[in-house]
Amino acid sequence: MKILIIKLSALGDIVHALPALHVLKDSAPDLEIDWFSYQAFAPLLSEQKAISKLITLKDRKISSLLRITKILRSGKYDLAIDMQGLIKTASLAKMSGAPVLGFAQPREAAAALLYDHSVDLGVWNSNETHVIDKNILLANYALRNILDMNSKNGELESRDDAHNIDKQSGREYRSLSGSGFDGRGVSKAITGSDDQNISNLKLHRNNIKYGLITDESQSASHIQKPAPREICLLPATTWESKLWPSEYWVELAQRLHQKYKSNIHIVCSPTDAAIVQPLLAQLKEACIPINFHQDFKLMQLPSFFRSMDLIVGVDTGPLHIAAATVDAASTRILGIYGPTSPKRSGPYGFASVSAEDLFEHKPMNKRKLSEDTSMRTILPELVLARILDSKTAIL
Repeated sequence: MKILIIKLSALGDIVHALPALHVLKDSAPDLEIDWFSYQAFAPLLSEQKAISKLITLKDRKISSLLRITKILRSGKYDLAIDMQGLIKTASLAKMSGAPVLGFAQPREAAAALLYDHSVDLGVWNSNETHVIDKNILLANYALRNILDMNSKNGELESRDDAHNIDKQSGREYRSLSGSGFDGRGVSKAITGSDDQNISNLKLHRNNIKYGLITDESQSASHIQKPAPREICLLPATTWESKLWPSEYWVELAQRLHQKYKSNIHIVCSPTDAAIVQPLLAQLKEACIPINFHQDFKLMQLPSFFRSMDLIVGVDTGPLHIAAATVDAASTRILGIYGPTSPKRSGPYGFASVSAEDLFEHKPMNKRKLSEDTSMRTILPELVLARILDSKTAIL
């Protein structure tokens, strides 16, 4: 059987979809799983042994889309899973000619009109649930209720007790509310009724597989020192509203350096260098020695992150690569969140400090600083206190 996963971007979103990939492959080793993404993320996905074929889209030109449509149709997939939830990705999934599975409440509501099967997560659809957990639920639904072979004719069929039919559209949907959904990979995630605390959904981090740790990066694991000698800061991100003020980073770096005499590292991509330059200038003026890294390739990041004692970053792709690859016993991670919720998209299994938790600021998910200035409310002393708080075991 062949399935297609569509997750075009962005870096952090792709990292968050990888555990679902491995739930599918580990549960059904004979599955052929192809993945469709933008070409920029090929270095990350080409290392995934669970992926049979990586299909990439270089640009948004009509000629490129026509070429991709032919490739998708030639795949003759038994199922296409839209993990992006956009009209664009739902349309691409539909172009494959396969039945399409997605969330009943996708990011763009109209995308659901293109799904043949949709999963209503019920209470677990809130921002209290991490997107990794949601993706795993989607994968488990596919395993339990769609990827069942009819022994007579070899065609896909849904289990009789697994689906409901929408009266208006005639499409199948599934509600997980109170279902005791206990497929492989989430056996401890969903038990009992919807009234149980949402934290029961959280998977123990050791059950999650990302497939990003190579032999090289595995060997880079270390024993955490009493004081964090190697500290990495991740200040760059694509959303203006997610940026933490440069002067805050300077104060945090200064206080960490003074307290621990640490080596401070700043990591960003070449495209984000312009965002970081003002910060580097301020750090230089404050006489704080900095190791600046802007030339790492994607698959060099795991090894580097595993050599760090502490990683502090905003909601950005590299932060999620760090959370997916470091050993929690030797490296600590702290995310800084304002316009987005760490409950939904924080560094999985690690700590965060957020305007939501500190000030009950409702995440607005707005990209522009003029629309959400909540990052300015998270002062450096609040972040430092979170790092030093013995109860949170950051350090």
